[in-house]
Amino acid sequence: MLDSFGLGGLAGSEIAQLGSGLAGGLFSRLTQQSYLAGVSFSIIDSSEGAGRRIKRILFPDLPPEKQLFQDFGAIDTTITITGVIVGDDYVIRSKRMRKALMKPGKKTLIHPWWGQLKVRPVSLASFKFHQGQIRCTSFEVQVVRDPDPPRKKGLLGRINDTVNNVLEKADELMDEAESAISLVLSAASLPLSLVSGVNSLISQCEGIWDSLTASAPEPIKSAIAPALAAASNGVVAPRQNNNGSYAQNVVSVLATLPASLTEAITQPNQSVIALPSQSGTFLQSGTALPSQSGNGSQSGNTQPSQPGNGSQSGNTQPSQPGNGAQSGASFPSNTALFYQIGADGQIETESVTGQTIAALLIAGARETGRVTEAIAESNPLSSDILALGVAAQAFVVSQLAAAWAAMEFTNNQEAEEQLLVIKEMCDSLLTALETAITAKAPISLGRVFSAVQSLKTGLTVDGNARIGSLPQIKTVPVAARSSLWSLCYAVGGDDTSQVESIFNDAVLRNGLSHPGLTPSGTLELLEMNNDS
Repeated sequence: MLDSFGLGGLAGSEIAQLGSGLAGGLFSRLTQQSYLAGVSFSIIDSSEGAGRRIKRILFPDLPPEKQLFQDFGAIDTTITITGVIVGDDYVIRSKRMRKALMKPGKKTLIHPWWGQLKVRPVSLASFKFHQGQIRCTSFEVQVVRDPDPPRKKGLLGRINDTVNNVLEKADELMDEAESAISLVLSAASLPLSLVSGVNSLISQCEGIWDSLTASAPEPIKSAIAPALAAASNGVVAPRQNNNGSYAQNVVSVLATLPASLTEAITQPNQSVIALPSQSGTFLQSGTALPSQSGNGSQSGNTQPSQPGNGSQSGNTQPSQPGNGAQSGASFPSNTALFYQIGADGQIETESVTGQTIAALLIAGARETGRVTEAIAESNPLSSDILALGVAAQAFVVSQLAAAWAAMEFTNNQEAEEQLLVIKEMCDSLLTALETAITAKAPISLGRVFSAVQSLKTGLTVDGNARIGSLPQIKTVPVAARSSLWSLCYAVGGDDTSQVESIFNDAVLRNGLSHPGLTPSGTLELLEMNNDS
């Protein structure tokens, strides 16, 4: 590794002089280099402050509560970057960096965490060469953000913004729910009835998710297994509740159960953690399944063909016996795959979609609300239990945002139906919050209520953006037996790529076994718009 960067003769102790853990950590991340003014380097440390410009005004002979504040708006402080330039050309690149920083105008900074930024240097950069650090230059520079004027965004840009907004609102709901649980469980000495109610709620939630995922695809079972194990152990209340750890442990158990489900689709490389076993093996989407004996030849990154198949090329899905070569069909990039060898010796695959996770989350949220009401009825601190229960439901509803963002739709009707179901779940949570507030919950749930409303609004805005970009469903009357391709051609026009998409969807949507001999009646066909 070091030889590839011209560091074969550089002693480990000399590398370590640049900073703690550099030899073991920095150079292992050189593939994620940063760039400033077109010159590549690696960041050792980066710091930045952000906030608002506040002027505090105090008056003579007046108490501090009479003070005033003047707000001059948001401000970004300087970004201080400590970097290192490594390689045989370290002197050349250091000179290039020096010249670039001396030129007037904005610079482009590609930051490993902040992304691409437009910046201006605001202080002199310092470069450090050392006799004992061969092929290596360290430097420090301070820059400030100086973004270009906003440009008009296209459809994809607007959709990306609305999706990010939904995820941010969901994160805010998570924070408010966590805060609510911390406040309910903040007493130094917790009543026994409250601890009993918490234990019952955790136990019931474990039973809910265990029951819902019992017949779910294997990736979901494995993703939620650690969370179920943690919930089964419960949370032990301390004798003195002084440091807030008890509330944090309760939050961890209740929030992790639904969050582990969404990780199966939004982050398959993290949710797919089970080791290969006799029952099956996990596989990240887009990778190849292992070959089986008796298959035809394969080339490229392929998944296995079944006995009797012809050759396959490209990244393809398993074909059935007797099929010819297939190419170009790949598993969706937002699914986690699990494969196992069935009784017939064929490979079986399972995929997890956003719709699947959303259905589980909605069912879990409704059941959580039901058991919360049952526990509260038999507990003397019913208002406290209701507050904890709506917070647990909020954890579940917040994860619906991640499931929604991972969903893929073929038409606007599917998107509208799914959005309606998710928004109805938000309304159910708002109703549960109103019930808890009416029951005189020991804390204010107004911020949780506002966070749910904001999430619902964000979902509506994002749904409108996504639905507007999807094709519609058109009902087409068929007077006599016809060719499906000719019907799709009449709807799709001269764009053969659209005709093919309409044709493939129509076969599945209408259950046609012989597309060339489509019977008379009515067909549901996609009507592509200009944005699809």
